[in-house]
Amino acid sequence: MSINIQNEIRGIAMMASSSVLFALVAGLLRYASEVDVFTAALFRFAVGIALLGTAAMANRITLTFVRSRLLFIRGFLGGAGVVLFYLSIQKIGLAKAAVIGSTYPIFAAMISALFLHERISLYKWALILIAFAGIYITVMGNGSIQQGMGRYELLALLGALVAGVVVVLIKILRETESASAIFCAQSAIGFWLVLLPSHVGGGAVSMRSGLVLLIAAVLAAGAQLLMTWSYRHVPVSTGALLSLMTPALSVLIGISLFGEPVTTEETVGIAIVLGSCVSLVVVRR
Repeated sequence: MSINIQNEIRGIAMMASSSVLFALVAGLLRYASEVDVFTAALFRFAVGIALLGTAAMANRITLTFVRSRLLFIRGFLGGAGVVLFYLSIQKIGLAKAAVIGSTYPIFAAMISALFLHERISLYKWALILIAFAGIYITVMGNGSIQQGMGRYELLALLGALVAGVVVVLIKILRETESASAIFCAQSAIGFWLVLLPSHVGGGAVSMRSGLVLLIAAVLAAGAQLLMTWSYRHVPVSTGALLSLMTPALSVLIGISLFGEPVTTEETVGIAIVLGSCVSLVVVRR
């Protein structure tokens, strides 16, 4: 097996692991749903900074920044994307926010084709569309989606577009920057974005909720680093498709841990998403 194939398999495994961790984070945030979204985001960014700083002091990582301007843009957009997604959940509900937000791989694939000149085969386009259709079926299955596109729906769509741009920026930055530097950019800029809103809108956080948010932030840091590492070895379209495992797995967590009901349509949608991701891994071309 060639080194390139080994690296691609490693990248696929990292992206799949990242998707699982992000789904666990979603479950923990649901468990602590009484906490203000800005406060939850502040935990995420602050813990990211703390983990990176501790690792750097322990000489486990070296934080060097080569393309500072592009890192700042990535940090700003990445932090804004987290805030937009959390706000869309608060305003239109998790189901509708998830189905709109899951369109970001489509944006990422199109942007990467334009600016990175990545070749996207008809097979990959088909899998992306099939996976998106599966997520749509999953959300529609619970009957919570209402017709119409209001301002908060447009806000969620903007968040998906921002997330797509961020994925492409990560792919570009991985040519010169370490995964730790890229993650640091999001954590540092995101921290400043949510610092004041979290103190204005957020209330006191209980010990239980604080512990849950701490665990969620640590898992989110691991998921973010795994995702960043993986984009050194896999195309944007492949990574974006594998990341669609997250919403499907989040539904499974909701069913098993929180007793959320599941319909036949939701089951079909979950199977379609996971089947599309597995198909990409098994059949590379």
